[in-house]
Amino acid sequence: MNAMGVWRSLLALWLMTLAGATLADKIYKWVDANGQTQFSDHAPDVKQAKEITVPTFTGPRELASTPGSADGRGIKLYTTARCGYCKRARAYLASRGLAYTEFDVETSSVGRADYARLKGRGVPIIFVGDQRMDGYSEAGLAQLLQNAGY
Repeated sequence: MNAMGVWRSLLALWLMTLAGATLADKIYKWVDANGQTQFSDHAPDVKQAKEITVPTFTGPRELASTPGSADGRGIKLYTTARCGYCKRARAYLASRGLAYTEFDVETSSVGRADYARLKGRGVPIIFVGDQRMDGYSEAGLAQLLQNAGY
């Protein structure tokens, strides 16, 4: 592969990483007829394609019990309007028919103050009772809900 091909591959990988919220679960890598390495979230028609794993930030950074950080009951989300993982968390809770209280940390004074008190470093921050989860993963949220009896 020539230097231009390497740069194209790196650029494609970088762009896919930036689009993390919209990436499919699988990324495919193959060499096309011109010898260029290609990446896609769609399976190619090429037999030598290999599935690769791209590290993303879909998992929780922290999953812990934090007594006193929430009121001990209910579900609370600290979010922003443009956050893709916040949208996924909302959709997951809605799909389970669960009510929650949401605070936008950019537009709500209460949300902004709580976010500072909680030493937030990203969104979403999710509380299920007194259990805290920074970030979002469906499996992690499902575990919090199960632990809380939902």
